[in-house]
Amino acid sequence: MQMIFDTREHLEIVWRISEQIEAKSDGYNETISAMLFVSINHCDALQLLCEKKNFASAFALMRPTIENTMRAVWLRNIATEAQSNRALYKDKWPAVWKLIELVEKKTGQTKLFSKLWSDIKHFSHDFTHGGIQLANRQIAPNGIITPNVPNDEVHLLLRLSAVVSVYALGELIELANEERAIPLYEKLVNQTTERMFGQAC
Repeated sequence: MQMIFDTREHLEIVWRISEQIEAKSDGYNETISAMLFVSINHCDALQLLCEKKNFASAFALMRPTIENTMRAVWLRNIATEAQSNRALYKDKWPAVWKLIELVEKKTGQTKLFSKLWSDIKHFSHDFTHGGIQLANRQIAPNGIITPNVPNDEVHLLLRLSAVVSVYALGELIELANEERAIPLYEKLVNQTTERMFGQAC
């Protein structure tokens, strides 16, 4: 499947650009930068797992990938000091759907994450916590235990990897005010949207 290799190429560019970014040295921004770095690592793992046909583990990473990213963006752009303290020191966060809603409203961005979430929310809990739907995708029609995942679901995993990684990278660039990386980032965005969605930005 060519999309697997296109996603790997995309991620290698994400890593090269990210290596040019220096996180701000105060603790709060360092934490947000570290969370965004975790998101990119999750995206990298999604691609590798798909390449190895380990779809069970890839599906289990879908929700944490979106949730971690939205938490970081919410902390950066929306959370009050009291909300930040509650999240960081008491581990009390808004629900993932609420985070997506707040981030999209505040930033005026397209409803891309709303769409991604709507595509996975009906099975995200099952996949994250080892439910029956995850197990059923490991049974072939002839009864053999082997990955049995439709191509459209593999495409969803890879699109999630590409979209979240480029989004997290953009947040890192803005957070660090790393202007040198912007031209490379814009080129990557166009290349990724054209490959993954059939049109350039």
